[in-house]
Amino acid sequence: MMRRILISIILLLVSQGVLPADEANSPSNVTLDNQALKVESIKPSTKAFNRLALNIIISGTGRGTVTSHPERFPPCDSDYIAKFHIGDSVALIATPSPGSLFTGWNGDCSGSGDCMVRMTKAKNVNANFMLAKANQTIDAIILKPATLTMGGSTTASATASSGLPVSNSDKLPENAPRPIRIGIAVSVNEITKISDQTGTFEGNLDLRLRWNDPNMIFDARKMGANRLTFAQEAATKKLAGIWNPAITLANGKVQVLEQGMFIYADGTVIHIQRLQGTFDAKYNLAAFPFDTQSLPIRLVSRKYNMDQVSLTQDQIDINKSGLRQGIILSAWKPKRVEFATSRTRGWNGEYFSEMEARILVSRIPQSYLFAIFIPLLLIMLIPTLMTLYTKADIAPRLTAWSASILSLVALSFTFSTRYSALDSDSFVVQLVTIGFGYQMFMILFTITLLSPQVADRFSNKFIVPEVLGYLRWTIPPALIGLILTQALLTALS
Repeated sequence: MMRRILISIILLLVSQGVLPADEANSPSNVTLDNQALKVESIKPSTKAFNRLALNIIISGTGRGTVTSHPERFPPCDSDYIAKFHIGDSVALIATPSPGSLFTGWNGDCSGSGDCMVRMTKAKNVNANFMLAKANQTIDAIILKPATLTMGGSTTASATASSGLPVSNSDKLPENAPRPIRIGIAVSVNEITKISDQTGTFEGNLDLRLRWNDPNMIFDARKMGANRLTFAQEAATKKLAGIWNPAITLANGKVQVLEQGMFIYADGTVIHIQRLQGTFDAKYNLAAFPFDTQSLPIRLVSRKYNMDQVSLTQDQIDINKSGLRQGIILSAWKPKRVEFATSRTRGWNGEYFSEMEARILVSRIPQSYLFAIFIPLLLIMLIPTLMTLYTKADIAPRLTAWSASILSLVALSFTFSTRYSALDSDSFVVQLVTIGFGYQMFMILFTITLLSPQVADRFSNKFIVPEVLGYLRWTIPPALIGLILTQALLTALS
């Protein structure tokens, strides 16, 4: 009877995982002594749980936290032991606290990038932080990716930099079709200033780069997510550890305000940057002030030629591009964003892919009517009224036209200084030319028909008064009509 009870207890312990089968069969564990059940050294089995420890150690003079992606344990700023199943994979991300710098990993992980861990055994990872010295920033540290591999793939190192980040790795992703297609999307958030005089404009925009890297493919089921997300410093560190197309801005200087990166299970990499900067532009003022200008944003990959990298746009990139609704710009009306692809020749004779995003803006002419038309009309009409509608000698009339010529010269100089890109065939220059021609005509008119010596030579003394009466009502409307006609032709063209 006691033997049956003993066997039942042993079978129950084995079925519950408390007593392993190999220990249950060992006679040294259970004995029957004088009808009393004696159990010796029954130990729970660790094999039944299959849990491995990841020991995370925080060290150094600085402070910081370690997080995981996907999130498998709470952010830790001190030593912590996390439990994982055999075969689990997790990315460890070190974030320094204000006033501290992350200097790298030790133990089962090394480098300064994200630590990719695959749990095949119990592991120890040491995150080192140090206090930052005066004027020392994270950008001064050479970022090297973690050397602990997952799935046998390795990555190259890079250095973080300001502006558009680039990688120091020249090695293109293996098994990726050539040229590697880089999807470009530009979304304009704000245009703060357009300067005709300096040939620049200032704005805020989102630049979205998209490419596929077979080395970035991962198992979504093991990672627990179809997409890995990296923001701000984490994105900078991640970009430093993978290949990227090294896209540069060819016509301006920018500051990266925010950035983020998404890596999908199929190897698609999306890098998004919010940029604030000043861009160079070549303005065509032939139709000023009825002109439409193209504000360019030139992107080029000077590190990889056209056989290696191609800047393109698919429908998904087109849908992500455009102007943010509600953009307000003084004296200008934003219209749309257009894209054009081309190529540029490098110093070594190779051709590199280039894409230009063009922000089309039209000038609001009403803002310039007072500054252009009113001064011009006053310069022309005041001496005209004095010549045609007052009784004065020739000398005062010629003095008025001399002052008018000097005023028009000053106005022309003001236009050429304020709008240095004005061409000789521009609308404003044509108006100034019309003004000089009108002045020459009125001076000849004054010294001929309005001169008493000339009038006395006519046999019919009524001819000059009749001509003057006719010209009084035709010359001013003709001048205004000529200016309006030229303005309409320029605006419609």
